[in-house]
Amino acid sequence: DTTAPAASGALASVSDTGVSGDNLTYLATPAISGTTEPGSAVSVLINGQTYTTTADPITGVWSVTAATLADGSYTPVITVTDPAGNVATVNGTPFSVDTTPPATPTVAALTSNVLQPTLSGSATLQTGDSLTVTVNGATYSVTPDAQGNWTLDLAKATPVSGTLAAFVDGQSYSVIATVTDAAGNSSSDTSSSELSINLSAPSIVLPEAPNGINAAEVASNN
Repeated sequence: DTTAPAASGALASVSDTGVSGDNLTYLATPAISGTTEPGSAVSVLINGQTYTTTADPITGVWSVTAATLADGSYTPVITVTDPAGNVATVNGTPFSVDTTPPATPTVAALTSNVLQPTLSGSATLQTGDSLTVTVNGATYSVTPDAQGNWTLDLAKATPVSGTLAAFVDGQSYSVIATVTDAAGNSSSDTSSSELSINLSAPSIVLPEAPNGINAAEVASNN
């Protein structure tokens, strides 16, 4: 056997926390995996540190877990030595680490006299970020305007998951705004019970009438 082994390696699917296959992760200690000739010795160089393992004797699958990596891009260098002593070195698929959460969104407090109010708040999104708003069992996808302000008309919007339960007069509800970036990091607003439902008309207190005078007449004259 004089043939150098074939080899490949990339961010393992269990560590690819962004969109599947985008080679982006929020894990500072991601796994790198690949395939080569079964039983081969594998060494993987990442950011100046070498990790070693042995490929599965039947499938040739291998995997290593990197030590803590800073945010940035990395290209693993994979060296494989097969059982016959042939050696091959290849560059694996580049991947990126992003452990920084996005900016925290906000939810504006609201007391509403309707059962399907319009919620609002603010969120600063970067490329690849998305905003969801969850309230009373339903989650909605929301897009802020150019100034970073968002609104959600519950009378018109369709949830992407869950079902909006009926609001109850006199109750308060938490509205959870969450921004998720391309790597899967997320940040949610820190407030709670932002929405209050109040359908009751205000009561009218009549002025106290002097003895012998009808209170309704006094109110009418006033």
